[in-house]
Amino acid sequence: MLRGCGFGEQVIRALADVAQRRGDGGIVLHAQRTARSFYERLGFVPEGEPFEEAGIPHLTMASALPLAR
Repeated sequence: MLRGCGFGEQVIRALADVAQRRGDGGIVLHAQRTARSFYERLGFVPEGEPFEEAGIPHLTMASALPLAR
């Protein structure tokens, strides 16, 4: 497993850079609840109520662009 190596953050930041260049104002995603703190460190905040997706607890999370550094 590669958790803690920084690859996830690199992917999210690369996708956010593309979104910002095309003029998007923010990002909304479905995060597994166990990954909440990962996304919060990048500036995402939870929206709405938790839900299940593919049998896994999730949260909708959103962030303005650019992402927090």
